[in-house]
Amino acid sequence: MAELRALRSRALRGRGARRAGERLRRQAVHERRVPEGAREAALALRRGARDPARRHAQRELRGLPRRARSETTIAVSVWIFGYGSLLWRPGFPYVEAKAARVAGLSRRLEQGSPDHRGTPERLGRVATLVPAPSAHVGGLVYALAPAEADAILAALDEREQGGYDRVTVRAELHGAAANDGIASIEAITWIARPGNPWHLGPAPFETMVADVLEARGPSGTNVEYVLRLSETLVTLGFEDDHVSSLADAVRAALANPPRYSTRT
Repeated sequence: MAELRALRSRALRGRGARRAGERLRRQAVHERRVPEGAREAALALRRGARDPARRHAQRELRGLPRRARSETTIAVSVWIFGYGSLLWRPGFPYVEAKAARVAGLSRRLEQGSPDHRGTPERLGRVATLVPAPSAHVGGLVYALAPAEADAILAALDEREQGGYDRVTVRAELHGAAANDGIASIEAITWIARPGNPWHLGPAPFETMVADVLEARGPSGTNVEYVLRLSETLVTLGFEDDHVSSLADAVRAALANPPRYSTRT
């Protein structure tokens, strides 16, 4: 009987030790728990969502890549200004992206694309910038890390080789992006000037719609490009009348194909 009582006592002590150990483990987990709201903030920073407008843009712009890295202290040597397909498909790593606009220029779908949204035989219509003294063109500026800037610029020169020249513009940070205390930055962009081999120039709306409906290239259809550009600009708060009007006409043509005849 004494031996049985001793065994029962040891079992109770073991059970109590296990319970005490479990309490200590729970307490340790509680002490390591992230303060309320910190997890959400960390996740938001990881996605590059520093403000509600940016979070909204990233929810809507599914094609817009997330930041290539979470470090925000990396030195920046180069900024890239995107106003066309770079808005949803940069195709390069970047430190951060900010909404911005450039004064004195206007976006126009007057450049022919022989290698992305069309072919040399059937050029697609893609965006370029033209002088417009009273206008502003909205887009995104991407910050590049110094170690990657040269390689990225070389790749973009290759991507934009269909009639575009590399130029420097003064980009004004827009909306919440301007809260960092920097009003404007110098940025690199690519502009297709009149006189290049693929320049289409302005045209009657029916001609522009026909160009868009009929062109496709390695990067996809010209229709997809125009509609995606219009939707992206609206989401960013930079709705462009020229792009929106052409996108509306393209949608109408798709809904009623006989409205626009196919060119020969």
